[in-house]
Amino acid sequence: MRILHYIPERMLVSADTETPLRSTDISPEYLSAITSGMSDKADVQVAQSFAQFRQQVKENNPDIIHIHGCWNLSAYRVQHWATHRQHAVVLSLHNDMQPWRVRRHFWLHKLPLLILYQRQAIKSADAIHVFSHSEYQRMERMKWNTRLALIRNSTLSEQYSTEQMTDEWMAFYQKVIDSNSFRLMTDKDKALESEMLHLAITNNTVTTAQVIPADSMRKILIHASDEGILDTVRKGAALMQQDTDALVIDHIERFLQRLKKETGTLENEKIMPKRRLMKTKFHNLQQDEKPSDTEQQLIVMLINIQHELKHRRLPRRHLMEFYQMLRFTEYDEDKLQRMAKQLNIQKFAARLMQILHETFYLEEGFMPIPPVDDKRTNKLRKSLLQSNTQ
Repeated sequence: MRILHYIPERMLVSADTETPLRSTDISPEYLSAITSGMSDKADVQVAQSFAQFRQQVKENNPDIIHIHGCWNLSAYRVQHWATHRQHAVVLSLHNDMQPWRVRRHFWLHKLPLLILYQRQAIKSADAIHVFSHSEYQRMERMKWNTRLALIRNSTLSEQYSTEQMTDEWMAFYQKVIDSNSFRLMTDKDKALESEMLHLAITNNTVTTAQVIPADSMRKILIHASDEGILDTVRKGAALMQQDTDALVIDHIERFLQRLKKETGTLENEKIMPKRRLMKTKFHNLQQDEKPSDTEQQLIVMLINIQHELKHRRLPRRHLMEFYQMLRFTEYDEDKLQRMAKQLNIQKFAARLMQILHETFYLEEGFMPIPPVDDKRTNKLRKSLLQSNTQ
């Protein structure tokens, strides 16, 4: 595991200083504990400036970016930069959100910073670290970010060793990574997941086994579990000659997911959108076109996929089920195309065909509507990425 600490210069205290430590300062002993003390468990680096930080990210590509302290514009700049580039960010508050710290210079200093960036920094962090029970309870009451962890400072307690603290840090970092599996998957990891799905659905095999890193497989299986396709991906992994039995996803400790998606199978009989016009059009189509059960189900699935995507509740399982209906059932393509056009979802369907081609390898011979790759298709790709679907 690769960890990069960003510590604003004002928070680091020199070993030879005689100035008393503030509650927010990082002493040489604590810095050593979270860097050298963890060196046998992880690759740990420290940056104190934005330029230093960017160079470290470029050279080491850290799994975790750990930012220390509040009320610091450079820390927020680092966090914003890291989050925008899909890194996992941990924020240590160092008692800076305790009431006595917030009240100090509140109206002229803290309030403007809260409005400008500090509240957003806490809300958007992948996890928040606190030192004490009182700090933990305060952050719980504020509800800005419920992904909280209490890990004490071992340099302030004789009963709490550095080894205990670093073990807790490593478990916490792994929890953060596991809670953000899709964001931290590489393009290669995502392609592997798609390949596993395709192999499982088409029941193909590969002749040469690939070497898939354990951390990549872990992320793929966690994401598959979140998207309701774990059994299918495990089957595909087996066809790729990968053994995944040892990794039990249910036992992995994670934070609650921020996106709540639909569970179970994709609804293929009832239209989910409550728009009366859509339902009226669909009822009229049933009378005019007299679709078969399969054609009607495909249209309903298409409408519901668009609805779930709009509300960021679309799991990859539902795309897989739609793909399977297209790939393995008989229907009248011309009729399906006419129905999609009359319901004003033909263009959405065409763009979805392009996505299914890219992520499920759907061949054009199984596409009832020719694929379209335009600006709105790119927007659809981004929406799927933002929804952790792919």
